[in-house]
Amino acid sequence: MTDAHSAGVLTVYVEGMNTGNATFETDAPSWEAFDAGHLLEHSVYVSEAARGRGVGRALMLELIRSTEAAGVWNRQSGIHVENDASRALHAAVGFREVGLPLRLGQREGVWRDIVMVERRSTSTAARCRRSAQLRRRSRGCR
Repeated sequence: MTDAHSAGVLTVYVEGMNTGNATFETDAPSWEAFDAGHLLEHSVYVSEAARGRGVGRALMLELIRSTEAAGVWNRQSGIHVENDASRALHAAVGFREVGLPLRLGQREGVWRDIVMVERRSTSTAARCRRSAQLRRRSRGCR
């Protein structure tokens, strides 16, 4: 994403925020704060008008494709336990649930639990880059 996407991204983010199941935030952040806070962990928000049309799946598949191409070895996200649609979408594109932090944060005075999900890279290039970062060799990496 670039600054040119900021208005649209923040509009959809606020819609998700208003559902109560997308984030602990209750006030819209500035673009600078949003961009700085979403560099390593992914978030996908779909406008209410576009839900149920495959937009979320298309965005997730592009996220996976682009991060694989960039050599990213692991994608992670936290999903509110009650957000069944997001949990199903993540599972459908290969994410697995890896943890359940209880009472991670409050929204409007109510403690909320989060399901942590991850999808490891299937790309040899991404695995090799990660291996190099850890200064160890991995099968198939030279």
